[in-house]
Amino acid sequence: MKMYQSKLEQYVQFLSPRRRHGRNFLDLPDDIRCHIYRLTGVVRKCPIYLYWDPRENRNILGANGDPMPCLTASASDLDCDCHEVLDRYYYRPIPVSLFCCSRDVYREASSLFYGNNRFYVQYTGLGSFDAMMGLRPKTLAMISYLHIVLHRTNKDSSLSNCNCEDQEIRRHPLRRMPPRRYRDLISGWKAVCMRLAESITQSRLEMCLICDTDDINVAAEVLGPLRQLPLLAAFSVRFAPPRSTRNIPIDNSLHVNLYHMAREVSMGITGRTSNHHNQTFKYNLLPAELQLRILEHTALVAPEGYLAWSPGSGFSSLDELYGYRWEPQLHRCRICDPLRIMCCLPMLPKGGTWVSQCNKCWKFPLSLFLVNRHFYQEATRIFWSLNRFVVFDIEAYPSDVIGPFPPILEPVQLTAFMSPYAMRYLRYLQFNSPPTRGKALEAYKVMVELLRRSADLPRLTITLDLRGIESYEYEYQDPISEEQEIQTYLELYMPSVIELVPLRALKDFFVHIGTLRSWRYCVENKHALWERRLETMVMGMEYRSPERVKRDVLYAMV
Repeated sequence: MKMYQSKLEQYVQFLSPRRRHGRNFLDLPDDIRCHIYRLTGVVRKCPIYLYWDPRENRNILGANGDPMPCLTASASDLDCDCHEVLDRYYYRPIPVSLFCCSRDVYREASSLFYGNNRFYVQYTGLGSFDAMMGLRPKTLAMISYLHIVLHRTNKDSSLSNCNCEDQEIRRHPLRRMPPRRYRDLISGWKAVCMRLAESITQSRLEMCLICDTDDINVAAEVLGPLRQLPLLAAFSVRFAPPRSTRNIPIDNSLHVNLYHMAREVSMGITGRTSNHHNQTFKYNLLPAELQLRILEHTALVAPEGYLAWSPGSGFSSLDELYGYRWEPQLHRCRICDPLRIMCCLPMLPKGGTWVSQCNKCWKFPLSLFLVNRHFYQEATRIFWSLNRFVVFDIEAYPSDVIGPFPPILEPVQLTAFMSPYAMRYLRYLQFNSPPTRGKALEAYKVMVELLRRSADLPRLTITLDLRGIESYEYEYQDPISEEQEIQTYLELYMPSVIELVPLRALKDFFVHIGTLRSWRYCVENKHALWERRLETMVMGMEYRSPERVKRDVLYAMV
């Protein structure tokens, strides 16, 4: 008897889908398709979690059901763009259906998803690395940023005015006890490094590693598997958060050894140690014009062209001051943020035992000022003439010195840092919310007097940003008239403006004021009118500030 297998097509008729005529999604330009992918949530600010969360009993990467609270938004560690519902942020579901449309759409969407997102891996117990180990080698090769937390001490809310909701049990630095958990962590970490070594491409992946420990042997076991990885684009590692080292002396041998150990591995894994050429040339034999061009492309000139000064922390890039110290969600350096940002006061000094090999962070180029006298003169001229300086917090508030890396100076005014020789090269100076009374106003007067005596006034531009000055005199009273409110704010503005009258020979003088509550009509005209009146008080009645230059400076600061 013959046996044969029947087919389903013998009993059921399948209708082929109708072909659609005309243009489809793949016919759109590349930039339009990429923009659509981003709008659907393929690329996001909030990191993609690649670990098993025992509290939710599911893999967060596959979260596509009920909304879950976003750990990033509650911890304020990284930038986040999750949905806000009833004053709580919920993790946006990943558009899994988009990856199932077609092979071409999957190829484009997956390339954006893995290449432009930040992937977050945290060890919470056995099986925490399963989601990452389950990714294919081609998928791991597309990842450009990986944030791995092996062990992190909890945030100490007693040191700050923190209202975080993720109050965890007090966790000590990582040690070998209990042995079972430590053995599982190290074995899983070694497997992850081996998997990455077989999959990732050279100079593409940026990695941030956090493992809070005070045991040098544990640190050595954590750093050991990293040596088998190919060169990374950037790497940072933390062994102690900033707040944990506030009372440790600067010469503490344990943290010194941890720092140097982390720095050695960080330099080697990013190829910084192998980039030194054996053959050198004499810099002073180059033409003078070429020497100046080389110095102008060093850290003497800030990337954004603006440098901020605050008495408690000295110089920093304007983007760092706005993003890190005041609004962490706006900061752009994703390598350094997870290492130093914690739930604490806004003016958190930099400290802790951590190392970061990242070219995006601006640091004061002290070494260029210490080469010789010729270098010092040229570096001074370039630094003070090509940067625009924005002064914050004229009144110095005392802050704790946190060490051992890097050491923090005591609060100091900008005038104490500048010499008369450097002040004559100053070309742009801006005061944000200048003081109106007290000792801070006296320090402001001293700085104005030094500018009058030493600065090259015909080539100097000064800006007063008065938008942050507010009057609370009538906050809880009945609405007042426009004339009364103007008079109130003029009394606040006048001390800062009057002190600049001796600087009438300035190249330009700009004033920016805030919008008064009583201004309901012709707001722009009233802004321009009162700003011009304040400017003419310093520069004379015939002075008219160039609106285009003033507007460009304001937009650069927003």
